Formats: sequence, structure tokens, C-alpha cells
Amino acid sequence: MADLDMQRLVAILKNPTETPRIECKGWLDLGDKRDKATLAKAAIALANYGGGTIVLGVGENASQGNKLECLPIPPGLQRYSSDNIDSGINTYADPDIDFQLEFVMHPDTGVEYPFIHIPGGMTQPVFAKKGYDGVIKKGTCYIRKPGPKSEQPATTQEWRDLLNRCVLANRESMIDSIRGILDGQSVAIPAKPTDDDLHAEFVNESRVRRNELLETISPDDLAHLQNGHYETAFSFLGLERELTLDELRETMRQASTVSSSVWFLFTDNYRRARPAGAAIETFYRSPQDRRHARQAHYFWRARNDGRFYLIRGYQEDEHGRQSWFHYTLPIWRIGQTLQYASNLCRALGEDLSFLFSTRYTGLHGRRLSAGSKDRDRWLGLDYDDYDCLNPDFTLRTVQLSSQQVSDNLVEILLELLHPLYKQFDYFELKRDFVANEVREMRRQGT
Repeated sequence: MADLDMQRLVAILKNPTETPRIECKGWLDLGDKRDKATLAKAAIALANYGGGTIVLGVGENASQGNKLECLPIPPGLQRYSSDNIDSGINTYADPDIDFQLEFVMHPDTGVEYPFIHIPGGMTQPVFAKKGYDGVIKKGTCYIRKPGPKSEQPATTQEWRDLLNRCVLANRESMIDSIRGILDGQSVAIPAKPTDDDLHAEFVNESRVRRNELLETISPDDLAHLQNGHYETAFSFLGLERELTLDELRETMRQASTVSSSVWFLFTDNYRRARPAGAAIETFYRSPQDRRHARQAHYFWRARNDGRFYLIRGYQEDEHGRQSWFHYTLPIWRIGQTLQYASNLCRALGEDLSFLFSTRYTGLHGRRLSAGSKDRDRWLGLDYDDYDCLNPDFTLRTVQLSSQQVSDNLVEILLELLHPLYKQFDYFELKRDFVANEVREMRRQGT
């Protein structure tokens, strides 16, 4: 971001003022449905207005005549992530709204404040697809009005302005097409979605599905994984036909091993895999009376066109050690998932390759550790070093085959995970260590 832009954002913090394109909200708990609806209403109004910015952590001070000021962070409020912002906005917005999340430090207090930038250029009005009592109403379109405030269009002119913005957003691409025809050029035909596009759409669809399930449980339920999680997804390429759900279940049963137990088709009430449209899914919520339940929560989804998605909490959090990031677990968890995908290839009886992607969230403030000070020292991990300052990290999407996983799993894991470990003060992941962990993982039954 240019220095001028950053100066503008810092100036907003030093002298908070609302405008039609800047809306200030106090600290919102995005595990609370009312606060999620509050954020969504603001985002919908700004999107329909042509774009703007929502600043969180800025609210009115009643003792100062309701003057806006930067508020201290409430105790226990987790750092915002793109995931919970997306859930807050797009649980209610139709169509979905893109955004950019940025943190800006107050120059006097050192407190970080989130700026949610909502782009303009919507080609159709954005409506609320669901409601929340007293905050947002289903089927309603909101715009920014003088005040400034977010309300429904009430006059024909307000509707006319909104529709004109949408028409103008479409106008540029239409003019380019007409100009191309007049110049004798062929008009570009919309490109067929690439394999990467379809994979990304499936991941997003699976996140939305999980958010729908989270809406049915208490905001305090540990299944929200508010301290972070890891996410993996893989999509087979070249599958000749869609499977029936029975065929999908049988293929998954054949591919399951001891180490891939998270994908096992359990039949108990807590982990039972259930059909959901063209997919099978498990939304596992550990019994709440278990002493260590946090990391046990996970959600997986397998679609009949050969696409698989998993989101799971950190095992470190099971023991109340939310400040840890375990040195060996990414090697095991990603290695097990790749091996499971390879097993599925063999179970399907086809020479398939697959796209694989991974994302980690909730990394900010975690420290690389092997589980104890003695083991840390043995591995060369100084207990006071190797912490992470970034909240999220996405590993690049790769294309692999079953044979590559069988023959070169160590090299694949080293290439995939090395950038992740670099997030912890540039820690260097060693090949010998990865090789030892892969041998042990396979010895235990992968």
C-alpha cells in the first residue's frame, strides 16, 4: 500500500469521522449472530453505494457527546481473520461481497484496528438473504444515506441511483465488446473455468456449508474453532463420471487406514457420515463433557465428483496450549491426507491426478514447539524463539499423482511445508527430519 494511503488510514484512527464511504463500528464479536448481522448490513450498504471501508473498534463515547473514538480491545476478543469476516458478511449478503481485510496500528497506543475495504463495481444490487431481528431484514436492499447511515432506498431517485451504478459497472465491458466488433475483432467468449477455478469454488462452497452448520449451534460451542484451524482440500482430475453416494462411501471405506481415521465412516451419533445433496459429510462435535474436546472438532465433506474438503482444529489446543504450533504435526497431518488421496486413486482403479491445497489460520502468537522444553532443546528449538506474527498462511495449490505420493512423499512435504515453517522466524525445515517422520507415520499404519 502506498504511503499516502497508509497515512490516510492512520489519520482516520487519530480523528475518527464517518462519511458515506467510511462506517465505524465498535468491536464486534463475530461469534454472535447480532454482531454478524450488524457487520453484514454495513457491508451491503457500502457495496450498493459503490464501495467504502468499515473500521472496527471505533465507537461513540457518551461522556464526550457521542464523539467517535478508538476503543480498547475487549478482554478475550480474538483477532479477526478473513474467515470470520467472510462468515459475518456473506452469511447474509446475496450475492457474496468480496472484501480486503487490513490491520492498521494506532500510532499512539500501538493497538491494531481492522479496516474492511468493500469494493465497488457490483453489477447487481446486493440484498440480505436472511434476517436477524431488529438488525437486518430478509430480502431487503440497503444503501448509504446522509447522516451517514445505512437504510433501505425510500425514494425512486435512490433506487434510480443504485440501479445506475450497477448499469455503469456493466457498461465498460459492454463497450469493450462493441468496440471489438466495430474494429473487426472477435469478441472474447467467456473462458471455461479452469481446474483451479473449480477447485477453489468447491473449497468456498464447503466453507459456506460449514458456516450454515455453525449457525445451528451456540456461538460458544468449541466447534467454531475460534483459536484457529488447518484446512485441506483435494480434487481429482479426469474422473470419467460422477459416483453414486453408495459408490463414494465404498471407495472411501477401501481407502481408509488407521492414520486416515478422521475420514473413517463412523456410525456413532457424534461422527456419523450423512448424505447432503451430492455429498457425504461429517460435522463432528465432541461430547461437551470431555475434558479435552477442542481439537476433536472437525468437518469434512466428500462430493460425488471426486472433491474432498477437511477443516480441523489444532491438536495443540486439546491440551490448552493455544500458544503452541507443534513441530511435527503438519508433516503428519498433510502427509496422511496426501496418502489418503493416493489410496482413493487406487480404490477408484483409475490413473488419476489431483489438485491439493492447504491453509492454516490462527497462527498469530503461536510458537514452534516439539511439546516440551527438553525436546525443544534436543531439536535445536530455543523456547523463546520461532514465533509467528502472521494470522493466516495458504500453501500453494499443487497437482500430484498417486505414484508421486508413493515415491516422493518426503520431497513433496518438504516443498509444501517449508514456506509454512518459514513463517516462524524463518525456521529451516530439514529433509532428514521430514524423512524420519514419514517413516514413522507409515510404520504406524498409513
